Amino acid sequence: MARVEDRSVGHAPEEGAGAAVLRYGAVTNATESAGAERLAVAGVELEVVRRGAGRPVLLLHGAQTVDPRARFLELLGRPSPQEVQRRSWHDSGKWAPDFNVLSDDELVVRARNWEALCLYGWHPYMYNPQLKRWLRRITVPTLVLWGTSDGIVTPSYGRTYSELIPGSRFELIERAGHHPEIEQADAFVDAVAKFLNR
Repeated sequence: MARVEDRSVGHAPEEGAGAAVLRYGAVTNATESAGAERLAVAGVELEVVRRGAGRPVLLLHGAQTVDPRARFLELLGRPSPQEVQRRSWHDSGKWAPDFNVLSDDELVVRARNWEALCLYGWHPYMYNPQLKRWLRRITVPTLVLWGTSDGIVTPSYGRTYSELIPGSRFELIERAGHHPEIEQADAFVDAVAKFLNR
């Protein structure tokens, strides 16, 4: 029995595509796994484990086992710059920056911001395994604001962060993505001011 590991390659699902689609698969020799689907293709039985959503990519790697930590699998799982931009905004057509029209000075500022992000967010990539332990140490009043359409870090993360901070409040800002302070500036300021003045 071959096992197909299904992972995201960072592309949005196409209109009308099925919800459960393969992104890429690493076929390995494996025994039957719980929750896996069985699929027969041209007389070959496969065990399919689905992860992610979007256009399918299937990697058939022969009889050799593929290490799930292999670098090429990680690289395939990263979203494209266009997908990151789409996920960042509720209305990307209105708010996403057009890098072709930015001045050199504006591009330098953006490049330096990305550089800073890479310094504190690259390893481990965009998460900190100790964060859960640290959040409970926050003792000041805390408001966690999140855009309802955030496709980069979904609102469920914000709720979880808030639950880990003693006495914090969690609020959603409608019609906002990853940057509610930009897309819904008035609602953002109102929420902050209300919290500060309570």
